Amino acid sequence: MSDASPGAVVLNVSGLSKRFGGLQATDDVSFDLVRGSIVGVIGPNGAGKTTLFNQLTGFIRPDAGSILLGERPIIGLAPHVICRSGLVKTFQNVATFGDMTVLENATVGALAHHPIAAAREKAAIALRRVGLQARMETLAGELSLPEKARLELARALATEPMVMLLDEVMATLTPGEQREIVEMVKELARGGMTLLVIEHHMKTVMTLCERILVLNFGRLIASGTPSQVASDPHVVAAYLGTRAASELADA
Repeated sequence: MSDASPGAVVLNVSGLSKRFGGLQATDDVSFDLVRGSIVGVIGPNGAGKTTLFNQLTGFIRPDAGSILLGERPIIGLAPHVICRSGLVKTFQNVATFGDMTVLENATVGALAHHPIAAAREKAAIALRRVGLQARMETLAGELSLPEKARLELARALATEPMVMLLDEVMATLTPGEQREIVEMVKELARGGMTLLVIEHHMKTVMTLCERILVLNFGRLIASGTPSQVASDPHVVAAYLGTRAASELADA
């Protein structure tokens, strides 16, 4: 975990831009994340959300802009180096090692910093944090979808990140299961974790996040509290629609 004090900026993104041929996937995107915050990223399909995450994690190199993790520039670093530096991403399509145990799956994450014995201890701690302590010796392939979502979080936690990017980790969950993950994520933030969240379930985003970034055609068109974003006319026109915005305002 980071030694940064509460309120300290742990991720600074400035002028991030990426073009694929005639498509401007991200266009001069800038924002900060402070320690212990939960920030949402929303926008229509094709808005640039996944491209943004892939630039932050090193899978895509931006054409322009800068990314500072703490005080360290990370553009140009390999994804595994960025992970070791303290920024990790979960994946929407959870890909567990089905013929390995839950503990072995989580241990893979902890190997970023530790030899095998210590990695197993760190993995066990991460699994306890997400409520999978009773399933450590179960084969990952036998887990339910909600349990696999928890395992994905545990594997990321085991890398000991400063910043965690959650890419639709609740996409396949029921409303009740989503509420459980929301409380878990809030607990991580209370412990000092910083989280950037892509999520299509708007009521979940409004419940979970203290600030929301809205992308459209690669540009950041709004940034603010959930209530500010839900009432922003640009966001309503580009993404929410009048009916959804009204429902969110009344939620």
